[in-house]
Amino acid sequence: MQASFPKTISLENGLLLTIKDISRKIADGEPNPKLHDNRNQRIVAGDIWYMGLLLSMEIPVSTALAHLEPEKIAQIEKAVGKSVLYEKTLSRNLIHESEKDEAVAQLLEGVEKSFLPYLGRPKFAGNHVLKLFAQQTGPVAPRRPGW
Repeated sequence: MQASFPKTISLENGLLLTIKDISRKIADGEPNPKLHDNRNQRIVAGDIWYMGLLLSMEIPVSTALAHLEPEKIAQIEKAVGKSVLYEKTLSRNLIHESEKDEAVAQLLEGVEKSFLPYLGRPKFAGNHVLKLFAQQTGPVAPRRPGW
């Protein structure tokens, strides 16, 4: 499977997810016939890769928190900015060149099965913005009993 990158996917909540291939070769060498992987019956060494996908999504704060009062949105935008960036890296290390396409296909399958439903949830954007706001402003006082 040969995927073309970068990919842009429109999510159910209206956000755009960009997937970039950040794979790179990490070892380049001549195969050594003395090193042999008995399980897969292939020569070890040679061209070894780090396979990675970078998921990124820009989240406009005012859109994500449209349910809040304008004063609260302004306070949050002052702390985190007009938009925030969500990034996640998925990777596999020490992949032989002959297994590159399969590794990318497995990573993309994981994105499709796990991340797209999670990132596409209606509350994801707002929750992510509020999480970053809490990290910027420090811990919040615990609620009083009965509050």
